[in-house]
Amino acid sequence: MKNFGLNTQTNIPVTVKVSDPNGLVTTVSGTFNDSLVSLAEKSFTLAGTFNPVAGVNYSFEVSTGLLIDQDPTNNTKTFVRSVNNPVPPAALAVICGDGAVVNLTASAASSTPIWYDALKAGNIVATGLSATAPKKAIGEKYYVSVNDFSGNFGPKDKYAFGGGTYYEAFGPSPVFKTEIPLVLESARIYVGTPGKITFTVTRVSDQAIVSSITVDVKATRTTANQTKVSSQLIDDPTDQGVVIPLNLVIPSPGQYMISQECKNGATIYRSNRTLANPSAAVDNIGYPFTLANIVSISESNSSGSVVKSGYYYFYDMKLKSYGCPSPRAEVVITQGAAPTVSISPNGNVKVCDGQSVNLTATSSSTAATYQWLQNGTSISGATNATYQVNWRKF
Repeated sequence: MKNFGLNTQTNIPVTVKVSDPNGLVTTVSGTFNDSLVSLAEKSFTLAGTFNPVAGVNYSFEVSTGLLIDQDPTNNTKTFVRSVNNPVPPAALAVICGDGAVVNLTASAASSTPIWYDALKAGNIVATGLSATAPKKAIGEKYYVSVNDFSGNFGPKDKYAFGGGTYYEAFGPSPVFKTEIPLVLESARIYVGTPGKITFTVTRVSDQAIVSSITVDVKATRTTANQTKVSSQLIDDPTDQGVVIPLNLVIPSPGQYMISQECKNGATIYRSNRTLANPSAAVDNIGYPFTLANIVSISESNSSGSVVKSGYYYFYDMKLKSYGCPSPRAEVVITQGAAPTVSISPNGNVKVCDGQSVNLTATSSSTAATYQWLQNGTSISGATNATYQVNWRKF
């Protein structure tokens, strides 16, 4: 909401009407109790639910209801959202010959396939169009879907560590590696002094900004002790923090950094001590932090330098898939013939000094991938059907 007037406003009634083509579906109301000074803008979250139907367009009419308002024409905004109905991809689960794993493959999908070991709940065993999973008996099942992940990630709170400080100009940005498209819905942060904080998601590969949000924050640090060490506010051991809505989109698998910029006097907390040794600095505070097959934080990055001595900003993160979820489809495990492979030329091959020879592999499988080995050990980078051997390699 934004206050276009000259006077500070508070206790602002807010209403959201949700409608489908047949009429009103539900109404959600609340009151914004904070202060909104002239020309200021703040976010306000209303809680409410309804049961959407796939394929239907819904309109959301958002309005404010101040009793005295010189310009009521800017009090209402309407937007439309569609409910998609994704389907799970067609998929196969095959044990090749007497192989030790189940090979999982899925057709092109609207998003990254997620593989489970159960129809409901269960464990995520893999992600992607092609993956492997632990071996099961022929006829047993795995399950595949898109966009149906939700869960929590990261240290639950700052008390998982041994201490830290608040500062307005921390440089490091945590580096996230994601296996599926995600939304960072919310996280717990700790705020030393009030103001605004902008959080920005940047793709590492090309430094493109993919998502950003600015939030108004109040101080969660309550101690009267304002001591600073190296310009940073000392820890408040009683600070419980605050969960803030973020809805930062990570649109595709890859590596991303999430930076923060404190404004208007805000300071944010980071942990830099361990429970085992709260009085001394450490080289690695606990990286990597991992949610298997979904996301990991391997480090933080500060102007190109790796930082592992501190954990930065986000605790008890709530994540979900980016996109509408599909149902899970069962994938029955079947037996497949192990592919055969031949090498040309075959048998013993003589390579003379200064010469080379091309070895070519031919597989009975049209979907084969290759890995050349020397004396039983994989040769790094030798993953094509043809491998060139010269005398120096021996």
